[in-house]
Amino acid sequence: LIASGATDYLPDMRSSQSQLETMFDVEADFKFTSSEQAWATLLMTLQVKNVKKFLKHWKTSNEFQKRVEQIVTIYTIRQTHF
Repeated sequence: LIASGATDYLPDMRSSQSQLETMFDVEADFKFTSSEQAWATLLMTLQVKNVKKFLKHWKTSNEFQKRVEQIVTIYTIRQTHF
């Protein structure tokens, strides 16, 4: 996906290859516990400011957007206060 440059044709991901490559710095056997967690990690990696807008472009449900936004918010609070 990254090597092919396909990210340039995905919603809100143009020129994000270098940021996406940092996601490969995890343990080889790591698995996300939910799709919300995976999307939250992607959004934090891309430093997306408007979570709902980004996810709306990907045609996700309002409930899914809300759960991902909660994860991102909690992570951000923990990073700035602890």
